[in-house]
Amino acid sequence: MKTDPEKLCVKALAFELGLSTRFVYEMRRCGFAMEGRSKDNQTATLKQAVDWILENDFRMVDGFGVLHFAPENLNLGHRRGLGVQKSAKGCA
Repeated sequence: MKTDPEKLCVKALAFELGLSTRFVYEMRRCGFAMEGRSKDNQTATLKQAVDWILENDFRMVDGFGVLHFAPENLNLGHRRGLGVQKSAKGCA
């Protein structure tokens, strides 16, 4: 994986993550922000993508992106399993 702050398009980002472009498109649909003037010309760094995936506990379920722990369900005890609603939430 690259560690420099190079801006990557969807295909390059997917390649660096070792995942499909569908994964990155689902990330965008679920709120991952990529910079750019048009929808087809957006970029993000690998660090931004990895941080977003970890912060949102993003994953693919049955071919669709979900935020496993939706932000409104998180609290400070989430790592210990305290007070967390553990239902997966699909992205609109």
